[in-house]
Amino acid sequence: ALVLLAVLMVVQGWRSRAPWLQRLDRVELPVVMFTAFALFSGFWSADMRLYVIGARLLLMGMCAMWVASRLPEIAPRRWFDFGLIGGASALGVAAVFRSLTSGLSSSQALLHRPEVTNLGWGTANYVASLLLICAPSLLRLALRGRSPERALAGVAFAIVTLVQLIVASRAATVLFIVGTLLQLLRAGLERKLADTQR
Repeated sequence: ALVLLAVLMVVQGWRSRAPWLQRLDRVELPVVMFTAFALFSGFWSADMRLYVIGARLLLMGMCAMWVASRLPEIAPRRWFDFGLIGGASALGVAAVFRSLTSGLSSSQALLHRPEVTNLGWGTANYVASLLLICAPSLLRLALRGRSPERALAGVAFAIVTLVQLIVASRAATVLFIVGTLLQLLRAGLERKLADTQR
């Protein structure tokens, strides 16, 4: 999917003669140089299989960085917001569904926390961390977004909150609660400041 998106972006940039297609940012130049050096190291690699795996990972990382830094040139902010809402909701619903179908009682689920939301590619802490990364943006959208994004972000944030409580990853739950409270406090102060200036 990433390679297809990169190809579509190159075609779009080529058709519109976009300047971002040919320029490298300051951060990208060292990454390209590091990747080139790593690919050159294949000449003295002892295990060709591990070299190919590592080279593929490096090239995919470089491709992901290139796409992520240029995607805002093509896609509007609203696409990002809907993608964030959809991704967080889908991950949250998958984690809740997995915890409900794990076959463990609630007391057993607390003892076997990593297995309760093990999605096969990510355990409880990984899922909680991914959702923790999405939470501030979802809360910002729920507080300040436009009308459809506001409602959808509110639902997605409720799902993320539920997953944080089900997963019970202590560090992620503490960070989630503290971050949410600080963000709500800041939004309240900004609203109060705006009201006093009127």
